[in-house]
Formats: sequence, C-alpha cells, structure tokens
Amino acid sequence: MNLPDWVPYVVWPALVIGYVTWYVWSRREHRAYVLRLAKERGWEYRTRDRSVGRYTERPFDKSNAKRRHILTGEYRGRRICVFELTYPEKTELSDRFRDANDGFLRNRVTCLVAAVTHDLPIPTMSVERIGLFTKINRFLGLPDKATGIEEFDNRFEIHTARDTDLSTVFDADLCRWMLDDKRARQLPLRIERGDVVTWELGKINAEKIDTYLDYLCDFLDHCPVRADGTVDHG
Repeated sequence: MNLPDWVPYVVWPALVIGYVTWYVWSRREHRAYVLRLAKERGWEYRTRDRSVGRYTERPFDKSNAKRRHILTGEYRGRRICVFELTYPEKTELSDRFRDANDGFLRNRVTCLVAAVTHDLPIPTMSVERIGLFTKINRFLGLPDKATGIEEFDNRFEIHTARDTDLSTVFDADLCRWMLDDKRARQLPLRIERGDVVTWELGKINAEKIDTYLDYLCDFLDHCPVRADGTVDHG
C-alpha cells in the first residue's frame, strides 16, 4: 500500500510538534511540583545557582554539568540542600558530530543530589560499595584505605587523599550501622566542604528526598567525631 506523497510532510511535523509540546509541558509540571514541595516544607527555591554542589569527583566533575531546581532549608534541625545535577551523556552519534554540534545530540543525565551541612572536622572522603579494582588491589597486597573492621572493609571502599586514621571516623558502631542499613548499600556517600552528600539517578521527588536526607542525618548521628575534634565511641 502506497501512502500519498503528502503524508510525510504532515506526520513528521506533527510528531515533532507533539514531542516539543509534551517536553515543554513536562518541564513546567515538574517545576510546579518542586515549587509546591518547597512551599509545603518552608524551603527556599532557586531555578539555578552555579555556587552550589561544587564537589569534586564524579558525577560533579562532569563537563557542562548544570545545577537546577535548588532547594535549601532545614531538615531534622540541620541545614540541607537538594538539587538536580544534569550533564550530557556521550553517545556514538554525539561524538561523531561534536565539532559541528556542541552537545546538541547528547542526552542529558539527571541525578538527584542531597546534602546536609555539618561542623565536624572530617576530611574529604567518599564511601561506596567495593569495586573490582579495589578487590584486585587487595588481592595483590597493594596499599589501601581501610578501617580495620574486616566485614566493613570487605563490603565498602573509602577514598581520601589525606593520610587519615579512618578508625576515628568509622568506628565499630558506625560500621555496624552501615552494614545493617540498606540505604548504605545502595547510595554513595561523600564528605566534602562541610557537607555530607549522596546522589542517585532521577529527578526531585518528595519520597526520595526524605530517604536521602534521613540517611545523611542518621550517618552524622552515628558518626563518633564531635565538632570540637574529640571522638566519642559511645
């Protein structure tokens, strides 16, 4: 069955217009949702702010990363910041045309980021599930950052540039809590610039925000380090 010659000239523009309409509508709906959430919780909302979330390492060091829908306020008596981090995802097509099309053909990845401010003297570090590279290094006997608690060290890896005694931060109580808490097994953790931070793929969502912020607050509650530099092992 042969379609009339005019069909492509009608169908394709209609599809493009439909997609653009849906895209604009969905962005407006999401912004309205975030604004309602901010109003309900008494938080401040900013569309964009280049000064927030200036953390190092992935995913914050991605080129052309943007911070949007920034929420700031208080949660469980602590200062918090929640925002969406977006950055372009490389594809074969975008790489092929990147000189002529600066990122236009790249999909943008969105991460929901939550941060809780603290006043504890903890050096910059990140905690995540142990990876294959670290397992190989340990098998070969290469130097590695460890807490000395075997079960924890077999489950997690810690990255820090400073020569830090990790046992002062990750004592037996904190390590036991992280081993038992499913959030710790699912979410990365970064401590930097007076914040403890976690993130995951996705957009701002009230339920997810509560999960992330509760996890970060619980981590600080279990951390033995105090603001004056002393260590309380309970």
